[in-house]
Amino acid sequence: MSNGNGYSEEARFAALSQRVSGLEQSVQGISGQLSSLITKLDERGKPQWGIIFTGLGVMVTIVVVIGGMAYMPIQQAQMRLDRDIIELRAGTLGVSSFNEFKATYENNRIVSRTENNEKFGNANARVDSVETRLVPRDELDRVFLSYDEQLREKQRQLDEIKAQQAGIYGARDAMMDMRDRIDRLEARRGVAGPPQP
Repeated sequence: MSNGNGYSEEARFAALSQRVSGLEQSVQGISGQLSSLITKLDERGKPQWGIIFTGLGVMVTIVVVIGGMAYMPIQQAQMRLDRDIIELRAGTLGVSSFNEFKATYENNRIVSRTENNEKFGNANARVDSVETRLVPRDELDRVFLSYDEQLREKQRQLDEIKAQQAGIYGARDAMMDMRDRIDRLEARRGVAGPPQP
């Protein structure tokens, strides 16, 4: 039987049957993959006890090592302090020795205090004698200001004299006078000098 397309119904049915069986196999494949994916996801959600215990073991080891490294210097310092305490106990004085030292120290302190009082008494007397001869600061400042004013006045007068002399009798005049004097001296002796300009 043919339906007008040239295909028989049995051929069509066989093709449809083949397609349906192909779809069934595809759905079964997808269903199998989904079930394996679900299984993997279920396994992922479970705690990994082996990894956790290994990590804890490593952390405990690290803590023990760091703790040991921190405790070692403390233990060494404690041993050193114990040794120092033993040495200090061996070198300490007894109560009777300390009382003897204290009595000697007290006696020396009293003697030293008496000597110091005498020295300071003498020093105070010398300071008092020096203070009576001291001039007050205000008076010294006034005297020094007076000296400064006198020096400034003397300098001003000296500057005026220099200015007057420079205006009257210059260096050229002094040289000419010296040359005239030399010429007169040479004339008295009879020695001829350089020619006159």
